[in-house]
Amino acid sequence: MFTPVLAARHGLKLDPVEVLKHKRVHVDRNFKVEVLPGVEGFIQKWKGRMRMALASNSPRPFVKQALVEAQLLDLFESVITADDVIHRKPNPEMYNLTLENLKLPPEDVLIFEDSPAGVAAAQAAGCPVIMIENGAGRSVAGVPQYAWKELKQF
Repeated sequence: MFTPVLAARHGLKLDPVEVLKHKRVHVDRNFKVEVLPGVEGFIQKWKGRMRMALASNSPRPFVKQALVEAQLLDLFESVITADDVIHRKPNPEMYNLTLENLKLPPEDVLIFEDSPAGVAAAQAAGCPVIMIENGAGRSVAGVPQYAWKELKQF
């Protein structure tokens, strides 16, 4: 949790549990799902042709709310969140659990990731990975990178 770091850095007395409660209330009140351009086309192209799963560092209620708002909840065969694991990305636990749920070996999946931590987790799980540009301008050396709208070509 980042709260103790902020408290120490700025000489504050913060209760991490209370900060997390306030953060979740704020996110629940203000979060609006934004589906990146090209995502819907990509999903429609592969829906029913490929098995899909989701592994997110976010808590389950947040992920579920986002999937419901985006009308994507029924798309995923397996949804793993921070609430399902002890170690979050970059640890490979989420991907290992996803592979176990799908009963697939790492070489039979392709992971789309939008963060360096996620790329590291996918690689540690032995899975091939593509980096998705999400507007944050992050990349990982040696990992192919695309915007969602570019993936229509595949």
